[in-house]
Amino acid sequence: MRKLENISRSEARLLPVLLVLLISVGCGEKARFRLWAELGSADSQFEYGLLLVPSEPREAIHWLEKAAAQGHLNAALELVEVYRGERGLPGKPELATAWYKKAAERGHVQSQLALARRLAAGIGAPVNHGRAAKLFEAAADAGNADAQFELGKLYTSNTKGVFANNQKSRERFLQAAEQGHADAMNHLGALYLQGQDLAQDLEQGRQWLLEAAKQDHGKSEWNLYILYSEGRGVERDLDEARRWLLRAGDHGSLQAIQELALAYAEGRLFERDLAQAARWYERAAERDDRDAAFRLCQLYDDEGEMPRPKAVLAWCRRAAEANLAEAQHALALRYRTGDGVLQNNTMAARWLRKAARSGHVAAHVELARMTLRGQGGKVNPRKAFEHFLEAAQAGDLESVMAVAGMYHQGQGTEKDPFRAFEWFLKAAERDNGQAMFIIAWGYETGDGVPLDVEKALRWYRAAATRNVSEAKLRLGILYARGKGIERDYGEAHYWITGAVRNGLQAAKRHLDDLERRIEPGQLAGIRDTSNKRHQREAKQSS
Repeated sequence: MRKLENISRSEARLLPVLLVLLISVGCGEKARFRLWAELGSADSQFEYGLLLVPSEPREAIHWLEKAAAQGHLNAALELVEVYRGERGLPGKPELATAWYKKAAERGHVQSQLALARRLAAGIGAPVNHGRAAKLFEAAADAGNADAQFELGKLYTSNTKGVFANNQKSRERFLQAAEQGHADAMNHLGALYLQGQDLAQDLEQGRQWLLEAAKQDHGKSEWNLYILYSEGRGVERDLDEARRWLLRAGDHGSLQAIQELALAYAEGRLFERDLAQAARWYERAAERDDRDAAFRLCQLYDDEGEMPRPKAVLAWCRRAAEANLAEAQHALALRYRTGDGVLQNNTMAARWLRKAARSGHVAAHVELARMTLRGQGGKVNPRKAFEHFLEAAQAGDLESVMAVAGMYHQGQGTEKDPFRAFEWFLKAAERDNGQAMFIIAWGYETGDGVPLDVEKALRWYRAAATRNVSEAKLRLGILYARGKGIERDYGEAHYWITGAVRNGLQAAKRHLDDLERRIEPGQLAGIRDTSNKRHQREAKQSS
């Protein structure tokens, strides 16, 4: 046996390996991987890292990075998954993108595709469409159909760093379509149908859509529905349109799902079926369609014959939480009235404020009413005025009148007769009889505007013809006094009796005063004429 000091240098280098082999014979798998990993084996570093991921993720990252640093592709791809948050650790988009880059540089096609998508979307790195295009090109040239399709889309846009190129776009769509890429087939079909960037060919477009539809491609089936329902390039065929629409909905086309819900709800294309409408609205709502969630809620509210499931409130709340102002307003009214929930003005006010911030006019109006009464919070005339003003500026007539009245009374704002008159005039010009009466009173008394009896008479008459009792009385008084107009007891009697017929108590006293002034020989005739005019009006209005 040779002495140890006489062994060669090459033999000495083998001793650690032989020692590890001897030790590892009696070790478990994990220990063996650790031993070889320590010796620098990239494969063992990768395998050891994988074993550690579930229990010791941070230690696993250490060994995976060692393997990746030696060019181990699978280790780099595992690090991508780790940093994407797929292995139980918080995601780190920047590091995931960095490791995709390393894998892409080694020619890994799927990593080139993934990195291109991240650069186009700005995930883990600044947006860089030019660099994304080059990566898509590399993956597309390697035959990746997804990359060919993405590149086709990129060339149709005029994105910074990429020049639009319709020819290249069509070539890439065609490459992907010929490999059976359904999205590319659908896109190519749409280009032919629209005659966009190539000669319109409806039949060629339809054939590409049919090829994609063989893969149960919902978007292509939706496009086929459009063709048959509108008769574009084919004979209009509603039976065929229904078939494609149902297929598109079953295969996940959101447009088709929304269309089916509306079609069943309105009895269009299909027989009206509210249960089916609810089913399709629910499917759309599950896809985060907030409008569908709200319509589902409305469907059960508006159609009393449908049983109302407990989930209705949840759908309404989902739409409200997705910042749909209509849903927020509807949910607020539920809390306001206790419809399906415990009555709660505080919650009602909270949802109304959210809807109001989105400009929902009815929410401003309801908040103003509640704030004046101290419902859902303290009485606050100033806030109420602000909400009425927002709604008034958006054209709500009730709020126009409220703003005018608050300016007139100095409620929630400084008293200002001139601004009050301006707002009352806005309401009067929108055919509001009460506002017309107030405008007439302003002209008669000089409240907020210079005296002008002629204009007062015109506005009183306008309000009176809209059956405003107070206007009938004032018009009758002016005729009786001959104020701004020739005295006419007949007209005075007609208008004042009109106010009495409407139940205005104050008018009875004025009628008695008027009849005392009329000559006894004329009174019977004036009464008869007034009665005949009122009877004629009653017949016309009935």
